[in-house]
Amino acid sequence: MSNPMDPLNELAMAGFVTTCAASTIIPVGWACAGEMVMMMGDPGALLDAGLAWLDAAQEIQDSLNANMDLTNALGATGWSGSDFDEFTGKAADLSRQLMVTMSMAYIIGTILILAAVAMMIACLVIFAIGVGFGLWAAAIIAAAASVVGNFGPVEVLMFDANIWAIEVEANLMSMAGTMDTTFNVMAGVITAALAADVGLQVAFGNDEALGDLAQATVVSVPTITTGLVSKFFLGKVGAGMKPPFSNPILRGLGIFMGSTGRDPVAEVTEPIDPFR
Repeated sequence: MSNPMDPLNELAMAGFVTTCAASTIIPVGWACAGEMVMMMGDPGALLDAGLAWLDAAQEIQDSLNANMDLTNALGATGWSGSDFDEFTGKAADLSRQLMVTMSMAYIIGTILILAAVAMMIACLVIFAIGVGFGLWAAAIIAAAASVVGNFGPVEVLMFDANIWAIEVEANLMSMAGTMDTTFNVMAGVITAALAADVGLQVAFGNDEALGDLAQATVVSVPTITTGLVSKFFLGKVGAGMKPPFSNPILRGLGIFMGSTGRDPVAEVTEPIDPFR
């Protein structure tokens, strides 16, 4: 099901492609495009994941309420004795396990939604910068087409455009650093929440929690590996697009990835990485 953030990925790609096109006459734009490659993402997918976790948390809460209602209803029947005490003890352990997992699901869902908002802002900024590059390029082309023999105004416009691009690059680098720090903190919180969930599950009598953790870890290895390799690849492509050491092959890859929205690394590893 689509959500309001789905078009933002395409907006960011449009801003990136416009920046690349304008960089043919505003050279500093390549450095901005290199930063954009490393910042672009899919806020719609993050939002979907966050909402899915919140839905799971709500279902766990419903199960918790049903367990408590059943326990209270049985207590009202007058049932007592050692069997009743054993049953209520097990029911209380289950309720505690459900509460821990419910809290973990709410935390992860909220963090993913916050990450989607951060990525949404990045996509909008990239699009706005792309519009700016497009306007500068249009002004330079219009000035070049309107003068005969005197390219002084054109050179002034190109100089001003490159100065603007340098400021934009500095702002993009600052924003990229802030996003990296924010996402690392979010990842740390999620890791802590998962570790706490497993530890408390074991403490509350769920002896299968460690086995489930081991199984989930093995299943997630291809996804984690693909993500790390893709991040490394994107970093190299972004760095290769920056002058004065710009690599034309990596620059071409960056344009391809931005215009098509496809990551070659992810495509190659798709057969062993079925998880989104």
